[in-house]
Amino acid sequence: LNNGLDFNVKLDKLRLDPFNPFLAKLVENLRGMASGEVSIDGTIDKPVVNGEINLQKAAFTIKYLQSRYNFSERIKIINNNIYFRDMRVFDGYGNKAFINGSLRNSYFRDLQFDIAIQAEDLLFLNTKSTDNKLFYGTAFATGLVNISGSPSNVDLKISAKTEKNTVFNLN
Repeated sequence: LNNGLDFNVKLDKLRLDPFNPFLAKLVENLRGMASGEVSIDGTIDKPVVNGEINLQKAAFTIKYLQSRYNFSERIKIINNNIYFRDMRVFDGYGNKAFINGSLRNSYFRDLQFDIAIQAEDLLFLNTKSTDNKLFYGTAFATGLVNISGSPSNVDLKISAKTEKNTVFNLN
C-alpha cells in the first residue's frame, strides 16, 4: 500500500471560513479568500505543503484581545511552515502595522510562532469587562511587539507607547 502524496493544488478565491476550527486557539471569525498554488507531498501521516498564497480581503479577530485586523497580502509556505514579510495589516480605523514572522509546526502539530509587529497608532486591545474581569479596555499603541512561543506558552516583548483614545481598566 502506497500512502504517498503528490498533488499540485491551484486555489482560486478559496473561502477562508472553513479554517476557523484549526485556528480556534488563537483567532476567530477568519474571513477572506485565498488564491495561489501549493504542492502537497509526503505521506498521509506526514504531509508536506509548499507554495505561495495570496490572501484577499482577509480578516480575523485575535481572541484574547478582541482586536480585528484586515489585510490583502501574500504568504509563503515552505515545508508546512508559513512565512510572511512586511505584511501590511490594518485595524478597523485604517491604522497600519507591518508584520514579519513565521508560524512553524511539525506536520501540523506543535505550533510555534515568531512574529514581529511594527505598529503605528494600531488598535491592540478592544475588550469589555465581560471578556476579561482582570483587565479590559481600548488600547491604541505605536511601537514594536514580538510574540513567540506556542499557544500554551506565549512570550510577549513589547516596546510601545500608548496613543490617544486609550482607556485601560485594571481590577
